[in-house]
Amino acid sequence: MSFDYEKVTWGGGDVVSPTAPDFLDHSLHLRYALDALANVRGKVIEIGCGSGRFIASVKAARPDLDAFGCDLSKTALEAAQSRTGVHFDEASAEALPYADDSFAGVLMIDVLEHLDHTGPGLAEVRRIMAPGGVFHLVFPCEGHPATLHGRFKTLSELKRKFAGHVQKLSPWQLKRTLIEAGFTVDQMLYSYHGLGQLYDLAVFGSMGLGFDTHKARQQHVESSGLSPLKIARSALSRVLYWESRLLAKVPLGMTVHVTCH
Repeated sequence: MSFDYEKVTWGGGDVVSPTAPDFLDHSLHLRYALDALANVRGKVIEIGCGSGRFIASVKAARPDLDAFGCDLSKTALEAAQSRTGVHFDEASAEALPYADDSFAGVLMIDVLEHLDHTGPGLAEVRRIMAPGGVFHLVFPCEGHPATLHGRFKTLSELKRKFAGHVQKLSPWQLKRTLIEAGFTVDQMLYSYHGLGQLYDLAVFGSMGLGFDTHKARQQHVESSGLSPLKIARSALSRVLYWESRLLAKVPLGMTVHVTCH
């Protein structure tokens, strides 16, 4: 992978609540992940945890779980170490330092699209999952032909350049990939429908024009305290959250939330 994961990191900011209608700050992701983990007990890991916001939010909502996170970015993990209640390790998704059958639950939130090849990463998930375990992933299906991402090559190129996305699958290709890797797909839900895709286009389009929205988000949105940008983004988040909740089973969203065993 050629993308610089030391220069650009994700997963900063305070923990989020699954009951807050804040789609852009991952509360919708968290709600679906917690639903998937409802019957899971014991050890849970987030592969590609970044600075740890998501797995820390899982731990806050489910303090009974033994929570782990791993990432290949030293910069992100340095930030993650300030979080309590989660064990963090430096590791690539394709070579995890854990024993076979170690985890009852495995999370991969916006990570699989960064891997040059999906096979080794999914094989590692299967290896570390305990029998009867749950695998929940969030994946942007930027090869979905009914979305802006699938129709406009320029947008896909921007996401490769500024986010490191290299996998361009449709929901059906993703499902087939998971089945071929040995998983049984239990549920697929969708988000980033029409308004969400326009938002994504605006974010990455502005980055293509030279405005660093990633840095602006870290400084003005994921940091503590109020700012005009944070207030506006929070309001937009609520709109996109409810769009995705109402259309969760409509397979026209770009992002797919998949639960497997």
